[in-house]
Amino acid sequence: MRVVAGFDAMVDTIARAVDVRRSPEDYAPMERIEQLGARIGGAAGKSINVEIAVERVKVGGNGAIMGEAMARLGTRVTFLGNIGAHDGADAPAHEVFRAFAAACERVVSLGEPGLTDALEFADGKVMLGKTAALGRITWDRVLERCGGAAGVGGVLDGAAVLAPLSWTMVPGLDAIWDGLRAALAALAPERRPRVMIDLADPAKRPPQDLRAALERVRAIDAVAPVTLGLNLSESAHVARALGAPAPTSLAEAAMSVREALGVACVATHSREAAACATREGDAAAIDGWFTPTPRVSTGAGDHFNAGYALAWGLGLGAAERLACACAVSGWYVRRGEGPSAQELGAFLERDGAGVA
Repeated sequence: MRVVAGFDAMVDTIARAVDVRRSPEDYAPMERIEQLGARIGGAAGKSINVEIAVERVKVGGNGAIMGEAMARLGTRVTFLGNIGAHDGADAPAHEVFRAFAAACERVVSLGEPGLTDALEFADGKVMLGKTAALGRITWDRVLERCGGAAGVGGVLDGAAVLAPLSWTMVPGLDAIWDGLRAALAALAPERRPRVMIDLADPAKRPPQDLRAALERVRAIDAVAPVTLGLNLSESAHVARALGAPAPTSLAEAAMSVREALGVACVATHSREAAACATREGDAAAIDGWFTPTPRVSTGAGDHFNAGYALAWGLGLGAAERLACACAVSGWYVRRGEGPSAQELGAFLERDGAGVA
């Protein structure tokens, strides 16, 4: 199974915000996001020093994390993105991305990675991104480094899944989506990959930009089936942009957004559960593998997308896609890395899942 993933790559520094420092080796972290918010709010008009305790540095970016997860699952990954040690076309992979690049079948470097400080809390995470590098990811650069339109077509031809992710974070993704839609349309229908799209928290983008992006998603779906992946918060933003009622549950969000947008499938997820609805009327909801003490949460949604894309690419139905997606994500948050296909199978067999 061959997968094409892109486009963003970030060096993720996973860290905790320190509440109390007891010694050079011992500290108590802030457990809830509101603790950090209260401390910052209380310093208004003054100044503040928040200590960040680094736990590890890892592959980041929606496209790169999903690509890494797909490679661990055993698929043949072509990654197009900014994972180079420098900006040149012949750049070796940045040191953080070397193992991922080695696991890929092919890497097309589009520049240097961005940087993210990911502050982990028991009730979520705060991502502080330095994203200037993502502005250099453009359709012209994709064409240049793939060898023109014919080269892009060769990358896509016969792949099972295409995942052009992170619309919110990559300013040039609108033009990239347009270029990819044209490249997909030029292929024979049976050679076109399914397309997995994740907007990556559109809250900071203007409503008119989001509406234009959703029209592009519709246009892609007209030539190749699209699954749009959303969490509940993202579902509310998308529903508002489409003029649909605000969803109150994952299942309602999947159904209402899919009907309003008209794409092949919408898959929604939270830390505890997931749902999806398809054009053919195949809908499902599932309880996931929630843990109140995750080893890491940054990247959980990207691993959900990887598990979903694996099952979709293999032709499985809605319930099986959700089971695979939730299991890959559940494994990841407990262990800090994605499972192999064998580990995923054993996890599913041993623990099962509550399919509604």
